[in-house]
Amino acid sequence: MSLPIFSVRTFYLFAWLVFVMLVYPYLSDFFGLIIAGVSIAFIPVAGVYAVSDSRRSVIIGLVFGIPSILSTLYVALVGGDNFTPRGPYAFFMCTYYAITTIMIFIHVMKARRVTLDTLFGAASVYLLIGFTFATLFMAIQVEIPGAFRGPPEEGFLEFADMLYYSFVTLTTLGYGEITPATSHSQSLAMVEAVVGVMYMAIIVARLVSLYQSTKSDREE
Repeated sequence: MSLPIFSVRTFYLFAWLVFVMLVYPYLSDFFGLIIAGVSIAFIPVAGVYAVSDSRRSVIIGLVFGIPSILSTLYVALVGGDNFTPRGPYAFFMCTYYAITTIMIFIHVMKARRVTLDTLFGAASVYLLIGFTFATLFMAIQVEIPGAFRGPPEEGFLEFADMLYYSFVTLTTLGYGEITPATSHSQSLAMVEAVVGVMYMAIIVARLVSLYQSTKSDREE
């Protein structure tokens, strides 16, 4: 008999997000970059699968998912020695991640009680916010050279750098080795920091409310 946790679809999304964050820095050779690109492209696919309880969500996943995966493969194949989504590819990936994040968030907010699916879904949304802004930061850096400043030895900041910066901003750690240098990047950084704080406040309040409601139902 399978463990209950493995029957929760949002668990696979959460596990995949954590997996990509852990192994991504070690995928530096040619085939590693392809694996990294495909892994990143499949994150929204896992998100759509997690909430694929309607035909509409499946259609959305296919419409945005297939082009995103193909474009990511293209970027990984021609990107040289790093996986760096550029130009329209970065904006397309950002749109795909944003839509997936919103779908998972709505799925969590519609929950009637606290379950493993709700908890892993809530955690996944937080991680997806970080990935979404990372792709957006990457797109801004490509379109506006010098939008971000890194260490002196760094030239063009790669996607791995933007992913790191995104989560440092989302969690409001602010180490400071990568900084926004233009009004566009500074504005996005502020938005991500505010979104991170507001999301935690909203989701904690929602989960507490659901828990109290579930507890009251059981007592009755």
